[in-house]
Amino acid sequence: MTLRIALYGAACGAALAMSLPAAAETPSRQQQCAAEWSKAKDAGKVPDGMTWPKFYSECAARLGAAAAGAGAAPSAAPPAAAP
Repeated sequence: MTLRIALYGAACGAALAMSLPAAAETPSRQQQCAAEWSKAKDAGKVPDGMTWPKFYSECAARLGAAAAGAGAAPSAAPPAAAP
C-alpha cells in the first residue's frame, strides 16, 4: 500500500513538473493582452461591441502566431530591388 502511494505521488509530481512550462507562458500572454486592452480603452480605440473575452482571444491568437513565426528559420536572401 505504501509503495502504491509513493508511486502515485511521484507520477503526480512528474505530471505537475511537465505542465509548468506551459503554465508559465500563459500569464505573460495574459499580461501583454491586458496591457494592450488598457491602452486601447484609455485611448478610446476599443471598437463597438468588442469585449475583453473577444479581444483576448484575438490577441492571444495573434501573439501565438507571432511566437510561432519568430521560431521559424529565416528564408533565403530577400529579393533584390527592381532597378
